[in-house]
Amino acid sequence: MKPPSILLLFDHTALLAGKTRDWQEFTRLGECYLPQIVLEELRFLSGRAPDPTDELTAREFIRFYHTSSWRITQVHAIHPGLKPAPGQDVSKRARQALSVAYCAYGLSADHPGDLVVLVSNDQPLLMKIQSIRVRNLCGISYSSLLEWTRFNRQPVLVAQRLRAMETGSSFVVSTKPTRQATATRTGDIATKINSQKSHTKVNRMPRPSRERFDPRFDTDEDRKSISQIISFLIALAALSVAGFLIWGLFNPAYLNKFLGERGLPQLPSYQKDQ
Repeated sequence: MKPPSILLLFDHTALLAGKTRDWQEFTRLGECYLPQIVLEELRFLSGRAPDPTDELTAREFIRFYHTSSWRITQVHAIHPGLKPAPGQDVSKRARQALSVAYCAYGLSADHPGDLVVLVSNDQPLLMKIQSIRVRNLCGISYSSLLEWTRFNRQPVLVAQRLRAMETGSSFVVSTKPTRQATATRTGDIATKINSQKSHTKVNRMPRPSRERFDPRFDTDEDRKSISQIISFLIALAALSVAGFLIWGLFNPAYLNKFLGERGLPQLPSYQKDQ
C-alpha cells in the first residue's frame, strides 16, 4: 500500500513568520499549497501592511512564490463543524480564517489518500480544524513545522494521522507533547494524584484554607484589636484631661480647690486667696 503523501497548506499568519530559506526547505516534506485568499492577502500586505516587517516579508514571499513549485488552490468545501455560530465575529480576519478552514477541508476531501497539514499561527483556527476530527486533516503551528524540517521530528498530530491512515485504525486527538504522554503511560504518580485531587475539589464544596484556622493568624488579629482598643482609650483619656484643663482655666477657683483637696500644686494666682 502506498504511504500517504503530505500536502502542506499555509495561511498568511504562518508565512509572515518565515523567510525564503525556510519556505524552500518545506518542499522536502511534501507539496506546498496556498489558498487563493492567502495569496491575495499577501499581495495586499506587500504594499500597505501596518507593520513594516510584515510588509517586507510579504514582498519577499511574493518574489519567492513566482519562482517556486508552490501551488495555488481555490478548492472550497463546507463542513458543519466549521460553520460560525450565529452572531459570531465577522471581522476580516475571521472571514479569512473561515475561508482557509473550508479550503483545508476541501483539499482533504479531494485527496482522501493524502494527509493535509494546515500550517497556521492562528490558534482558534487550528483548534477548529482539530475539532472536526477528519482522518486525513490536521493543523500545526509554524514553529512545529520548522522543528519538523530542521530536526526531522514529526509533530504528534501528524504522526497520529499518518499511523491511523496506514493502519486503518481509529485515532485519538491529542495536543500534548510526546514526553508528557510517555510520562502518563509509565505511571507518573505525582501527576495522577494531583489530577485526582483536582477532580475531587470540583465535586465538593470548597474547603476553607489552612491559613484561616492557623492560630498564628488568630493571635495577630487579637493583638491588632487590643492595640486598637488601647489606642482609643489613650486618646479618650487625653481628650478628657485636655477638656478638664480647658474648663479649669475658665474656673480657676474651683480648679485650685480641686487640686488642693488632692495635695496637688495650685495655680499661683489663686494661692493667696485660699
